[in-house]
Amino acid sequence: MNKIFWEKTKIKEKINFTDKIIGFWIITENIGKNSKAGQFIHIKIDESNSLILRRPFSIADVKNNEIFFIFRIVGKGTSLLSRLNKTDEIDILGPLGKPIEIPEEKDILILGGGLGIAPLYLLSKTLLENKKNLFALFGAKNSKELILKENLEKLNFKELIFYTEDGSYGKKGKVTDGISPITKEKKFKVIYSAGPKEMLKKIKLIFNKKIKIYGFLEERMGCGVGLCSSCAVPKNDKTYLHLCENGPCLLLNEILL
Repeated sequence: MNKIFWEKTKIKEKINFTDKIIGFWIITENIGKNSKAGQFIHIKIDESNSLILRRPFSIADVKNNEIFFIFRIVGKGTSLLSRLNKTDEIDILGPLGKPIEIPEEKDILILGGGLGIAPLYLLSKTLLENKKNLFALFGAKNSKELILKENLEKLNFKELIFYTEDGSYGKKGKVTDGISPITKEKKFKVIYSAGPKEMLKKIKLIFNKKIKIYGFLEERMGCGVGLCSSCAVPKNDKTYLHLCENGPCLLLNEILL
């Protein structure tokens, strides 16, 4: 089992991608240097305990003892989190979840939509460090919501294509629009994806069962360590996986979306 740490961390940098999408670089003691691609952190939002449950956030990047994560303001918890600024403290439990196992296959297709780009950034860096050939499609509603595009452009992808629904950056359309063209040129046996659930469902329908399709999922979480069943995900064989313990990146071929 991976080591889990409970720390009071400090915000080093706050990045406002839009008025609703925010990123934090945080300084940790042990969480950062023990974090791997595919894992997440569990954050206590309110010290007054008005919000009891911690909130999970995928790790988008790691530099030594520093961690970067990105979130969208969607409710009270993320709204409170967005009010924090540089040098403010954040109560974090992590790293949690199952790190990505490096596949044997050489050529890998990466598909990311919206905030799903965040965990795929660290994953892409990790796969490239392991000498994999990456072909990537990333998309969002518009150029402002296309997070980390400058960072992604600096990575050594074999092919990198951006999509925006309004055509403000890259090609006009959705990530799934680019699947047919890229798979005509190259055949893949492994795919990593992250984004809205409807996008993951469509990706699963497009590809046949012989192709391994991994996807980062989101569910409400209680404990974050597999002790409760609030993040249970149903499998095809009618058993369940705990997203916090077995994921958050799961083999989509095995589960019901």
